Amino acid sequence: MAMDVSKVGAESSVHEHAYGWRELATYALGIGARRDGELAYLYEGHDGGIRAYPTYGVIPTFEPVRELMGLAGIEMAQVIHSSQQIAVHRPLPPTGKLQTVAKVDGFYDLRRFATARLTTRTELEGELMFETTWSIVVQGEGGFGGKRPPKEESLSIPKDTEPTFERAFATSTEQALLYRLSGDDNPLHADPKIAAEAGFEDGPILHGLCTFGHVGRAVVLELAEGDASRLVGMGGRFSKPVWPGDTIVVRGWDLGDGAVALQAAVSERPDPVMTHMWARLSKA
Repeated sequence: MAMDVSKVGAESSVHEHAYGWRELATYALGIGARRDGELAYLYEGHDGGIRAYPTYGVIPTFEPVRELMGLAGIEMAQVIHSSQQIAVHRPLPPTGKLQTVAKVDGFYDLRRFATARLTTRTELEGELMFETTWSIVVQGEGGFGGKRPPKEESLSIPKDTEPTFERAFATSTEQALLYRLSGDDNPLHADPKIAAEAGFEDGPILHGLCTFGHVGRAVVLELAEGDASRLVGMGGRFSKPVWPGDTIVVRGWDLGDGAVALQAAVSERPDPVMTHMWARLSKA
């Protein structure tokens, strides 16, 4: 089935996502949260109820994004998640029922392949909670005469400047199996045979959004004194795969006024795994 570029502007149905402390804690564990220093994100008995890492906002978008990909004739075997952005409008309460709608923002032509840009809006009881932007490479679908993709938001890393912080997170060999419990159940991240067929001979890779969540944790822990409600936006490109068991190293440069330039790598290999990364923090 060929990608249907006439679906620009199409919207998904409204998808509901009910969550409580189990969902929030499972997600926090999936992005590596630890008992020491992060118990508020893992335990429902915390004063005021369990807290939520704001990158949880990607979780209710999976189903509407999949619906639109199917509508546009995009098969999972064709896609590579190339970048992700999230805008956080309000912190999540400990329980709720979210409503999410996805939209096809555009299809862009890079000759050898295409890029699909999808956006989502998530509300809780009529109030906007999250907006996300997904950029997805669609292999084998370029050359249709479309425009090139627009530039994405990014913040430049200051030249010849040491990072404000560097934080290392050791992932477990079961990290992808744990993260997929939150709903991102693509077998590429679980099944060695499927991973090998996709070119990953060393085994299933970690979800890009799991790495994304680790980066969000680093910003919260290093620059927001553990208060995740201050993380109001984040984005970046996925540049290299991460394998469960790798150690994710996040470096951040505090640029002032809540702006943070970021880069993520793994200690096992030299190349960055996420680039063009940025975060925005509200004032304390």
